[in-house]
Amino acid sequence: MHQNSFELFKILVKAGATPGEDFSCNGEEGHCSLSERGYQLLKRTYPDIAWDDITQVIMLDDKQAVEALHNHLGLDFTTPILEKINCRIDQLSDAKGAWYLQQILWGVEHKTGIALQKRLSKNLELGRLLKLELLLRRQEGDLEPCGDWIGDLILAAGGEASDFELQPDGGALLTEQGIRLLATVWAGNFDLFAELAKGNHDVD
Repeated sequence: MHQNSFELFKILVKAGATPGEDFSCNGEEGHCSLSERGYQLLKRTYPDIAWDDITQVIMLDDKQAVEALHNHLGLDFTTPILEKINCRIDQLSDAKGAWYLQQILWGVEHKTGIALQKRLSKNLELGRLLKLELLLRRQEGDLEPCGDWIGDLILAAGGEASDFELQPDGGALLTEQGIRLLATVWAGNFDLFAELAKGNHDVD
């Protein structure tokens, strides 16, 4: 493996990134492909390093992940979900908006490797970009659960409105199809397929 790639590999693993999921290295060319999650792990773990300037080794690229997901679903997932997110930023209160954004942006990238936050940020004017950053920095005590993210992900993945029913407490009742579509594009702190196996279609 190229020395630059080897050193970056060690740094990424130490930062908590998962090889093959958060990053991959090309040993012959000395380059690494890094997901947005992997990039954020680097910046949090080593805040004193000017990572934004290190472009000759790090290449953020999720095009293959996008193509793989779209082929699997048989439709364009990223365009409708980004449009939905853009609308929700204005529709939801800050507490609910922060919950919505954190669930979608981090959950989708964790499952698929698609950096929705990066794609969303590219098309936002400065004021909305600042609002996005402030919402994503909100901590648990400043969040209000809402189920809108669940419905939006299911619809963007090709589901129907009949595949979910949002609950007042922020959860949702899902059909088996709804759970399967959600599990295809999102991963969080519980296993959706385990819930399906238990016959529990109530997702919080």
